[in-house]
Amino acid sequence: MANPAPAELLEATLQANFAVICERWPEVAQALSEATTAPFEAVAGGAAAPGAGSVRVSGLQLCSAYDPAAEAILQARRVPETESKVTAYGLGQGWLVRELLRRPSLKALRVVLLSPSVEKVGLAFSNQTSSLQDPRIELLLAQGERQAEQPFAALPPAVQLADEQCLPLRDALVTELQREFVERQVANRQQVLAEHIASNEQRVAQDADVAQLFGQAESGRVLVVGPGPTLSNQFANIQRMRAGSLIVAISTALPPLAAAGIVPDVVVMIDLYSVHSVGPADGDKFAKVPLVYSPEVQGVTLDAWPGPRFAAYFNRPRYAQLRSRLPRANLYTSGTVAHSAVDLAVQLGAREVMLFGLDFAYPGGSSHAAGNLDRTVQQAADQGRTLIDGHGQRIASDPNLIAYLRDLEDYIAIHPEVTFLRADRSAAHVRGTQWLTD
Repeated sequence: MANPAPAELLEATLQANFAVICERWPEVAQALSEATTAPFEAVAGGAAAPGAGSVRVSGLQLCSAYDPAAEAILQARRVPETESKVTAYGLGQGWLVRELLRRPSLKALRVVLLSPSVEKVGLAFSNQTSSLQDPRIELLLAQGERQAEQPFAALPPAVQLADEQCLPLRDALVTELQREFVERQVANRQQVLAEHIASNEQRVAQDADVAQLFGQAESGRVLVVGPGPTLSNQFANIQRMRAGSLIVAISTALPPLAAAGIVPDVVVMIDLYSVHSVGPADGDKFAKVPLVYSPEVQGVTLDAWPGPRFAAYFNRPRYAQLRSRLPRANLYTSGTVAHSAVDLAVQLGAREVMLFGLDFAYPGGSSHAAGNLDRTVQQAADQGRTLIDGHGQRIASDPNLIAYLRDLEDYIAIHPEVTFLRADRSAAHVRGTQWLTD
C-alpha cells in the first residue's frame, strides 16, 4: 500500500500510544513527534494466523506477519527467565516487549529506541498502551552508546534500521547476536589452525622474531597499505610520502603495488589460507623484503616467499606450547590482517600512521583494488550492512568488515600517542582517525 499522508497516519492507535508516552517520557515523545515517519508498506498476515500482520520498512518487516507471538518467544529466549532487569533494543509492533513483560521475575525493562522514524511506524500499526503503562517499563532513546547493555533481547529489524548516530551500537548488538554462530565457526577451524602451527614449528625455529623489527621507524611515520578499492587512487600519494617513511603492506595488496612500481619495506600475512602474492617477474624485487607472518599460514605459501621471514604470534591459548619452546612477540588481531599490520606499524615506533586501502567497505561497488585477484563486484547492501564514508554518505559493507572496523576503532582509542591519518574519503569513516584533507 502507498504511504499515507502524515495527517492520515495520526490515527487513533498512534494517538493512544503517544498519549501514554507523552505522560511518562516527554523527551521520547518529542523525538517521535519531530521524526519524519519512515516510508512503509503494510504486510497482510497468513491464513494460519488470522488477524496477524506486519509493516515493512526499507524492505524489512518489523515482525512476522504469520506468527509474531512465536517469533517474540524465540527472541526473548536470549534472556534467561530468572533475570529481573532486562534491556530490549527496539519496540517495533510491541510483541517482544509484551512477551518479556509476561515474566513474573521481571522487575525492570529498559526499551531502547534506535530510530524514532521507524518506531513511529510501529506505534501507528499496533496498540501498545497496555505495555507502555506497565510500571516496570522505561522507554529510552539511544544516546550514542557503543556497547550493548546486558542482558538484552533485540528486534533484528529495528537494529538493522538504526539511525546513523546509533551505528556503533547497532554493530555491537549484531556482534553479540552472532556471537554463538561465530564461536562455532572458530571452533570448527581449531583443528586446521593447530595443524598449521605444528607443521610450521621448524620454520619458526629457523626464522627471526618479529620483535627484531620493532623500533625501526626512525622517522616516526609508517604507511600501512591494504588491498581495498581506494588503493587504486592513492599510488601517487604513497610514492610522494614514502621518502623518510616505512611502508607496511598487507600481502594481498602486493599485486597492485608491484604494478605501480611500489615495493614495501615489510609485508604482513596471517590468514589461514593465504596465497603467494608475488608474481614470478617480481620475485627479485622482494628478495630483501621481510615477511611478517603468523604460523597459522599454510607452509607452502611461506616457503614461496623470496625474502627473509619473521614469525609473530597472537595472544591465544593455541600458541601456548609453541611459545614455551620458541618465544616470539605478539601482534594484535581481532580477525583480520589489517589489525596486525596497524599494530606492527605502532610497534615499529610510528608516531604517525597513514592508512591506505583499508576501506572496511565497498566504495564504488568493488571489494578490492584493481589488479587484486580477489576483486569482485559487490551488490548494494541493505541498511543494516552500511557504514558512513568520509563524505557523510552511507556506503555498502558487510558484517565482517564492520566488526573489524569497530575493533580497529577500539585499538586506536588505546593509542592516543599515535596520530592515525587517512587520505581517501570514499572509504568508511574510522573513529579516531583524521582525513588528510581536513
